[in-house]
Amino acid sequence: MKATRAAKKPVDPYLTDARTIVPRNGFSIIDEFRSGVRSSIRRTFNTAVEKAYRRFDRRPEELLAQGAAVGVDAAGHVRHIRPENGILGFRGFVEGSLLEDRVQVCTSGALTLHIPELLPGDEGKAVYALAPDTFTLSPEAGAVSVGIVQRRVMDAMLPTALVEFRAADDRVPIAKALPLRHRDFFSEKENA
Repeated sequence: MKATRAAKKPVDPYLTDARTIVPRNGFSIIDEFRSGVRSSIRRTFNTAVEKAYRRFDRRPEELLAQGAAVGVDAAGHVRHIRPENGILGFRGFVEGSLLEDRVQVCTSGALTLHIPELLPGDEGKAVYALAPDTFTLSPEAGAVSVGIVQRRVMDAMLPTALVEFRAADDRVPIAKALPLRHRDFFSEKENA
């Protein structure tokens, strides 16, 4: 008789299980998490577009990686975007974990993202997240809408775009042709 193996749960390399952290004397779990080596994703935000922040509940056992794309699940918790997390809508990018099972999230702004299939002429196309640091222009199964490609960014190694994003529940949706504020400045200067 063959032994059956239990299906392995997909591993999220950016997620830290709070139950595995043993804080030093006088430290909280969050203090220990912040002081140690941890997973984070470097993000470059565009300062021409104003950013907004909100605080959300997170699952007590999940410490989310700074810079990770996150969404809300059916229980109302913010979690890394991954197909197995049952994300109902994009919320933004993690700024940091807080005490009392909360997390601060940048819910709108503009930042550069690596998008493998990005080509010239893709400005105005929708961007989707498949994982905390995986983005695509295809609305694949499990993908969550993040924002709109505003322009390609010159990068010798990776196809990169400046993406304007907003949380799915934001009252001010991104218009497909929404120009970035610094673009208006440069076009006025060129026409003078």
